[in-house]
Amino acid sequence: MKRNALIIGNSNYLYFKEIRSCVHDADAMVSDFKDLLFNKVICHKNLDASAMRDAFDDFSANYECDSLNVIYFSGHGFNINGDDYIVGTTANTSNPELNSISIRSIIKKYGGVHAYVILIVDACRVFDDDVAQNFCGTNMQKDVLIAYSTQIGKEAFGARGKNLSPFTSAIHANILKTNLTINSLFQTVRGKLNNDKYVQMSCEISTMTQDIPLTYDYVDKNDKDIYDFIMDSQNGCSLEAAIKASELFNRGYLDIMYSFQKIQSKQLFEWKCPMYFSEAESKSLEFKNLTEMSSVKCIDHRFYYKDKEIRIGEIPLLPSSFSYQKPLIALDVSIRITARRNNGKIGIVIRSNLPAGFTLIVTFPNKSTFSRFVLVTGKDTIIDMDEIDIGVVNDSFVIDISSVSILDSSDLIPIVGTHGRNLTGNFIEFSGIWGNQVQFQKNVILQG
Repeated sequence: MKRNALIIGNSNYLYFKEIRSCVHDADAMVSDFKDLLFNKVICHKNLDASAMRDAFDDFSANYECDSLNVIYFSGHGFNINGDDYIVGTTANTSNPELNSISIRSIIKKYGGVHAYVILIVDACRVFDDDVAQNFCGTNMQKDVLIAYSTQIGKEAFGARGKNLSPFTSAIHANILKTNLTINSLFQTVRGKLNNDKYVQMSCEISTMTQDIPLTYDYVDKNDKDIYDFIMDSQNGCSLEAAIKASELFNRGYLDIMYSFQKIQSKQLFEWKCPMYFSEAESKSLEFKNLTEMSSVKCIDHRFYYKDKEIRIGEIPLLPSSFSYQKPLIALDVSIRITARRNNGKIGIVIRSNLPAGFTLIVTFPNKSTFSRFVLVTGKDTIIDMDEIDIGVVNDSFVIDISSVSILDSSDLIPIVGTHGRNLTGNFIEFSGIWGNQVQFQKNVILQG
């Protein structure tokens, strides 16, 4: 999932009271989102309404399908007729709407291609008592969350000197904690404001259909010790070693394997944020693998290996990310294969409408041990093979094509969707773990 952040801090107002902490709030958020390894972090300070509008337009232009887009604002704000506004630096106090921007207008910019939008507003929501109010809320599309620093009709506190506002300070103190999701972040922030006895109480409006993780567990010494123990051949096969590790480290089997997989993923992919799967996804996958092992027996909902009970630990609910999702922009996949002999080689042409950069696994069942990764280069992807390697029989051979799992960090996500959700057609099969995958097999007759 591509993750982007736009941060605006307005301190220097012409007609409103100066709030010095707002630019420091913005600096803290820039640091946090960079530490979270967001793909894009943009910061602006002291913008009038016109410049803010340009910043929102630039940020929302060509945003990626299924991306996470966080917009943070610290400055003056107000509410009129049920609409919340953030204030540009040149707005006047008698008619502030003329140089302010409504929250509703910002959200509307994401009404096209599906994206997750988080709008964090550290500003007052006061209103003119003489104006009739209509607190109907904000109508918005799905997968949007607006986090307000205070409730409607209330003020939000700033800070003196280089200190952060109470709301931003609470975010800054918690946003880098491990295993943190969007929902848990703002719940924690609200709890901190309450414990610190601030008059303001933060709140959210949300149409989110899932709780998106901000951080994953980072590797610690226990994870490394568990990995080394399982990899030590003296402790038996990986299953036996994991069961022994469960006793040695006093943790459930699924927790043991999660620690193991964190180290393994980091070594294989060298990711700074090592887990492709979240904790719930990883444990669900491991539990599924365990139940499919012929050496593991299930009796009265307990699992045994060689008559010894396995301490499973907590089994998470099946994550919503493992459920089938309708395509946002359907790509009906077509594949056609032709092949001919050429100077002692077999030239195979894979014609498809898959995007360039999509990786296919090409296997030849007649030579079951031989397969290769092929990168789609365009409409026609050509590979040259030795005849002996593909098992030609009577001028024909069997070819099997599948796709590797599609990572959320891939540049192909805007086209194929997260977990390949946009891929459709006869050549697509759904996996609860890997999403939509290409599955194609054909007996190819050599031409010429």
